[in-house]
Amino acid sequence: MNAIQQGGSIMRRKSPDGSREEDLAWKAYEKIRTMIFMNEIGKGQKLNHRELVDRLNMSRTPIIQALKCMELQGLVRNEPNRGFYVSCLGLEELEDIFQLREDLELSLLRSLSLPLTEEQGGWLNSIFSNFIEAGRNGQFKKRLFHDMELHLAVAGMAGRAVSRQTLRDLLDRLYLRFEQETLFFRGPDTSEMEHRLFLDCLIAGDREKSGQALREHLRNTRAHAVQSYKQRLSEKESWPE
Repeated sequence: MNAIQQGGSIMRRKSPDGSREEDLAWKAYEKIRTMIFMNEIGKGQKLNHRELVDRLNMSRTPIIQALKCMELQGLVRNEPNRGFYVSCLGLEELEDIFQLREDLELSLLRSLSLPLTEEQGGWLNSIFSNFIEAGRNGQFKKRLFHDMELHLAVAGMAGRAVSRQTLRDLLDRLYLRFEQETLFFRGPDTSEMEHRLFLDCLIAGDREKSGQALREHLRNTRAHAVQSYKQRLSEKESWPE
């Protein structure tokens, strides 16, 4: 299960024989979440129930259940007598999420058992290779997915399941509610170098230097996102009415 498809676990149930299975509500959640990530449903756009019924080929009930779950996570909002809309973040919330993300990722890094095993280092390098390949092939969505995958993989190695889930939820709030290409794309070379430095220090077992590299990477990403957000806001305000 990938970083985009891990949501909605609270909507999974056990079958009568005790084994876990995906119910229709969880399937609806997974598909809608992926559609938002892929910009098939735009930020601020209304989620039309009838269209979702046709696209997902299922009844209205599991779709409503999925949307209510997404509302609890802050990914969509429900306007009375109007329906569900994909949520958009304001500048204050953007900065707050980035600060929470930095604090959480650095805390998880301090919990890691170092040095990493050869298997762990190989896994991280494999994800990073996919990240580079996607960027050089101009596959922005795929590159962004592998970026999330890498950060969540490191978080998972800390063995703190609740903290990792919280990080995934924060990443959802960033990447599912913002115009990703505009706010987060800083060019492949810059991001590649920052990730490479972080991984090299981490795999070498240097907790202090890996922490410094991670902090710098997250703060650079935050600064670019805030600057891009303000620029887009200024451009919208200058548009003729």
